[in-house]
Amino acid sequence: MYNQNLDFSNYYRELMRQVRGEILRESEEQIIGTNVDEFTKYFYDKYALSPIKEDQKRRISWDIQDYLAIIPAHERKSFHRQQGDLHNFPCQKVIIEVPILPNKYIDKIARLETSNYSISYSDRDFNWNMDKITASIETKGYGFEYDEDKIAREVKHAHERINETIKRKNSDIEKGNHELWTYIKQVINDHKQRIIQNKDKIKSLTKKINIPLKIKEPYSARSIRIAHKPIVQRIKPKPTLPE
Repeated sequence: MYNQNLDFSNYYRELMRQVRGEILRESEEQIIGTNVDEFTKYFYDKYALSPIKEDQKRRISWDIQDYLAIIPAHERKSFHRQQGDLHNFPCQKVIIEVPILPNKYIDKIARLETSNYSISYSDRDFNWNMDKITASIETKGYGFEYDEDKIAREVKHAHERINETIKRKNSDIEKGNHELWTYIKQVINDHKQRIIQNKDKIKSLTKKINIPLKIKEPYSARSIRIAHKPIVQRIKPKPTLPE
């Protein structure tokens, strides 16, 4: 289902189609006998993305890292290119780290494009981890070296860009989640109404056709099948039906 080039709008659109199919495959007993809001929450919790939240218990941090790099021959000054690659050239970078609460959807969120974006940078400039977002700033390399003021400005800008990106992604997530909840509830209500109408039709036909209607095995009387699946937090609501 997931395409790396999707934006949030298209992602939620595809997600709704998937959820609709799953709802329509549910048994009549499950649809009729389950509270609509309770069943909506079941599917919503199963599919809705979690917004990114900054971890207030941990501080934003930065670090300077020195490393050795290989400078390719074609990137060297013209009068040195014939000498080949330059090995073990001393470089330096600053890493800024913004701590976030663990988010199992972070890889998916990182790849989804937002409806609004900046032309000066991309969210692909950052490293997205389950509990942190980091940005790397090259401060010393072949042919350049930042002074302290320049480094301080770059660190500040990187922090601002991360915060802006989080806000944009969360805005699209909150919008998508709201539409997802509304859509799930509508699909369940519509499906439930169709089932009720169909049952009313069968009742009417039963009175007109002088042949006994085949009795379906009730949901509660069906044999239990043991499925060896890992334990999950989401538990499907149990339908409440008359005998």
